[in-house]
Amino acid sequence: MTGAPIVSEILGDDPDLMPLVERFVARLPVAVTKIRTQFDAGNWQELREAAHDLKGTSGNLGFPTLMELAHQIEQSAVNQSVDTAAKLIDDLELLLGRVRVQAA
Repeated sequence: MTGAPIVSEILGDDPDLMPLVERFVARLPVAVTKIRTQFDAGNWQELREAAHDLKGTSGNLGFPTLMELAHQIEQSAVNQSVDTAAKLIDDLELLLGRVRVQAA
């Protein structure tokens, strides 16, 4: 997906958080794969939990774009909205390629 890199908004305020942000970014593909896998299996509760975890972590580490998208996925899981969840998860997978620890 084209677009500006998505970077943590908190590192400018607290550079000591760099190791946490690096670990989050490194593990993000696993979290996104878990969300996709739970959706594909029709495991709505597990999808909701995975999206909720991503929402909290991304919010705490300064990634509001990811936090909002994870929130929307969580709500679509609560409502068991197949079409909405599918689109949002597709969007999440596309955004994944733009997430960086910091701007280049």
